[in-house]
Parts: sequence; structure tokens; C-alpha cells
Amino acid sequence: MPQQQLLIVVERFDLTLYDTLREKYAGVESLTVIRDRRRGRRRRRPQMRYVDRRQADRRGQPEMDGELRSVGFFTTALREEPAPLAS
Repeated sequence: MPQQQLLIVVERFDLTLYDTLREKYAGVESLTVIRDRRRGRRRRRPQMRYVDRRQADRRGQPEMDGELRSVGFFTTALREEPAPLAS
């Protein structure tokens, strides 16, 4: 069974924390440290041009946004990619 892959996402402007975590976990193959690349909400205007049909937030785990702001990082398990279908 393959080892669970973990991802640490660090707040985009905290370069000290990012560097510290990358150095600390440099030898751990099952863990990756990245900086948050999101720049904010995409819809900047309050008016909606059409009805939003999405069932949920695309980020999947919005509670992690709060953790990112309060602690400076969050950790999540990466989902395994489904096996390709045989043709």
C-alpha cells in the first residue's frame, strides 16, 4: 500500500514560515510544502450576472481558509488520482 501523501499550504506572504517548514521536512518524500497561490475572490463586483449552479465551494474545505489565516498554514492529505480506464 502506498504511503499517504501530505501537503502543507503556507500563507502566501509568510516566507519565513515557508522556508522553515521546507527545511524541516526536506527529507520527507511523502510531504510537500507549498505557498498559497490564491489572490482572493474572483468575483469582485457584488452583482451576479447569472445564477451560480455550483453545489459547493470548489476549494472543497473552506474551513482551512480560517486555519490558514489564524495559524499561517494548514495540512491536508492529497487525494489519490483514479486509475485510468482501460480502453
